[in-house]
Amino acid sequence: MIVYDRDTPIARIEPIAAAAPEPGVPEWVIEAEKRGILLPPKVRGAPRLRVDPIKVDPKFSLLEALLEERRSGR
Repeated sequence: MIVYDRDTPIARIEPIAAAAPEPGVPEWVIEAEKRGILLPPKVRGAPRLRVDPIKVDPKFSLLEALLEERRSGR
């Protein structure tokens, strides 16, 4: 696709090939990068996030925690 500005071509948009996932990178990290939640390292070979996501108690309420924090004046 060629992008024009007042009938003058200024850019070309072309598809790029998907990079092969790095070995040892958890699937959730790859998915988060695809969704834009995480950014991949800007420097090639830089360490990636390799920890598991935090496990949260299903009974925990973020809304209740926020309201409690506001009530306590923190």
